Amino acid sequence: MRREPIVLFDNGSHQCLMFDDLVSGEGVQSNQFLITDNEQYLLLDPGGDLTYTPLSLELSKHIAVQD
Repeated sequence: MRREPIVLFDNGSHQCLMFDDLVSGEGVQSNQFLITDNEQYLLLDPGGDLTYTPLSLELSKHIAVQD
């Protein structure tokens, strides 16, 4: 299972990352996208219970995640 995101776009100040391999087993695989614009962030389709923890861990490598 790959955890590193796929970089779809990156020009230095704008980035689009796709997380596509966060769950295994019986869960339904879905894609989550992180779009960054300088210091602003948008997470698309954060998923459900199965993706919450692995997605949070991966996001923390790229942005400051708060409770």
